[in-house]
Amino acid sequence: LNTNAIISEGISSSNLVAIREVTTFVRLTMKLHGTVTSLEGGSNFATQTVNTIVESGIFEGTGVSVLKGCTLVESSFDIFIQGILGLLAFTTLFAKRYMESPQRPFVVWAFDASKQAVAGMTVHILNIGIAEYLTHAVGAAALKSDECDFYFVNFVIDIFVGVTVTYLLLAIVGVFAEKFNFKILRTG
Repeated sequence: LNTNAIISEGISSSNLVAIREVTTFVRLTMKLHGTVTSLEGGSNFATQTVNTIVESGIFEGTGVSVLKGCTLVESSFDIFIQGILGLLAFTTLFAKRYMESPQRPFVVWAFDASKQAVAGMTVHILNIGIAEYLTHAVGAAALKSDECDFYFVNFVIDIFVGVTVTYLLLAIVGVFAEKFNFKILRTG
C-alpha cells in the first residue's frame, strides 16, 4: 500500500500514523515473502494482503478512502466529470450551429441537434452500463481491468464498427434511391 493509493480528507495525525504503520507492515510482510514492495509490481500476495487490510475496515471513520481503479459513476467526482463532458458535448452542438454557413432555421437545427444528443447519450449510457456489468458482474479483477478500460473498449468498438455499419447502410440506401429514383431518400 503506497501513499499514492490513499486520498486524505482531513486525516488526524494519529490516523496518519496508523496508516503509516499498516503500510510498513504490508511492505515488511511482502519482503519476508519475497514479493515486490509496490502494488504496481503485480504481486498476488501483495494485492491479497492490501485487500485483506482494506476489507478489515481499518480505514472506516478515518476520512481515508483507498482508490480501487478508475470508476465512471461511483463518486461525486465521477459525476462531476460526466457533467463536464456532457456540457462539452452540448457546447459543440451550439458551436456548430453558429459556425455553419448558411445557417439552417432554428427548428431544423434543433431537430438535428436533439437527434445527435439523444443518440450520443444513449450510446454513452449503454457503454457505462456494459462497463459496470463487465466490471462487477463478470469479475474484472481476474482480468486486471476496471470500468474505464471496458468503457474505452466499448467506445472504440462503437466508433469503428458502428460508423462502418452506418456508412454501409447509407451507401446501400443511396444506391437504392438512385436505382428506383426515390428523391426523398437521396442524401446531400
